[in-house]
Amino acid sequence: AVLRNTDQVVGTGMTGPEALRQGRRNRPKTKLDIRYVSDKTGEPLELSPLLSKLASALARVDQPVYLVGGAVRDALLGKVSHDLDFVVPKNGIKVAYQIGDYLRVPAFVLDDQRDVGRVVLRQEGIYLDIAAFRAETLEGDLRDRDYTFNAMALPALAETSAELIDPLNGFDDLKNGLLRPACPSSLSNDPVRILRGVRMGLKYSLEPDDATAKMMADAIPQLSRVSAERVRDELLNILNVDGAGGLERLRSYGLLAEVLPEITKMLGVEQTSPHHEPVFEHTVSVVRWLQKLLRAEALVDWFAPILEKVANHLNRSVTGERHGRDLILLAALYHDVGKPETQSFEIDADGSTRIRFFQHDKVGAKLTEARLKYFRLSGEAVKHTVAVVQGHMRPLLLASEDSVSVKAKHRFWRKYQTAGIDICLLSIADHLATYSGTGPSKKWEKYSGTVTDLLDHWFMVEAPIVKAPSLVTGRDLMDGLGIKGGPHIGQLLVELEEAQVAGEITTAAEALTLAERLLNRSSQS
Repeated sequence: AVLRNTDQVVGTGMTGPEALRQGRRNRPKTKLDIRYVSDKTGEPLELSPLLSKLASALARVDQPVYLVGGAVRDALLGKVSHDLDFVVPKNGIKVAYQIGDYLRVPAFVLDDQRDVGRVVLRQEGIYLDIAAFRAETLEGDLRDRDYTFNAMALPALAETSAELIDPLNGFDDLKNGLLRPACPSSLSNDPVRILRGVRMGLKYSLEPDDATAKMMADAIPQLSRVSAERVRDELLNILNVDGAGGLERLRSYGLLAEVLPEITKMLGVEQTSPHHEPVFEHTVSVVRWLQKLLRAEALVDWFAPILEKVANHLNRSVTGERHGRDLILLAALYHDVGKPETQSFEIDADGSTRIRFFQHDKVGAKLTEARLKYFRLSGEAVKHTVAVVQGHMRPLLLASEDSVSVKAKHRFWRKYQTAGIDICLLSIADHLATYSGTGPSKKWEKYSGTVTDLLDHWFMVEAPIVKAPSLVTGRDLMDGLGIKGGPHIGQLLVELEEAQVAGEITTAAEALTLAERLLNRSSQS
């Protein structure tokens, strides 16, 4: 505690209130301020500006408050993180309410059993989690975490690296690219931490040492006791960090059979030209190319006019707290999962062997549906992803035609709706992976042109039509043409919709005239 309007220290303590109490004993009639004195001997840390806003609230907590987790790790790496997690010796929920009251923002119980409270800063769109120690001491709490680089702490108002609390040398591991558990039982206590290690290893270029690799291998069988939802969420996190690298690590760590058994069956399944890789390796390449497309790092020019609309589609929320980006990554992962079951061999006229995979898209769709239901994704997410897997070959078939009519485009979008956007993007990634690039120029020009045309048609024609009412209804047809209901009404409405999209009809009268002509043609045939 210091005298207001001066820098004279009149009280010190491990917490702000403790220093204030001592200061009041020394200067009972003087107004005092609470200030945290940082150790200036270390390097300045890149910390969230939000911590300055929280300084007064944190200084008034009558027990030590420590910043832990990603914010500490990122600060040491020179990155600002707004993911702020705190620990206190006890009463985490009570402290959360105290901070919320001081800031005049909402707070609530996040985990009553583990004594974790959450403060909601709606204006910043940030949550602050305050948890009680998992052990008797801070060091015990840190040792109970997953990996050493996550077992570091800072006093909540620290400003320099000199104040780092790092009992397990996590910062050295981080600098040396070493993935090491916080304690020998860390992975067996919670096997999903193996998957978290894959993700964090990809994100921070960390590799397990021999001892860690053995601990991971020993804990893999225990993943079967982890809920499908937790495995799913970690898998999606891996795909979003680096899906291609994640697949390769899952294989090298021996995790594929436990997490993605259908994908394991792709290993060793050969393909012939135009493919240059076996099925699993091709899948990794497809995911890698798709990542580039999603980050707009490659081939931006061919879809630049609709880039923002595509981005909005990928960033949309999906039932079950997922995003569109998750679903297209899953579709890429599973798009060829039907190939092991459908592989067949043909001898060409020249005596060479050709490998075929008839109906692999349909078989793959069924396998995808089963796995995503096991992962307990929402019905909306399952339906969308299955449609992408089942339809991923459709752009290739359309590109083989001399031209694609407006009605053919409409039929594509009528069947797949917004899943068609993912189908178009996935098909481009599939082509690039097949040829390890664009391939023959004429083939690429035709293929990319077809996909671009399809996407343009959706955003410029189909999407507005979806929102607009049809020119006529089934009742209009029955009343206007004097016919009875039946399956022919539905067929007429489909043909009228195609004609409307093609611009052949624009009014209800024109729709009735065309419907009458179609009926007459049908009766004559």
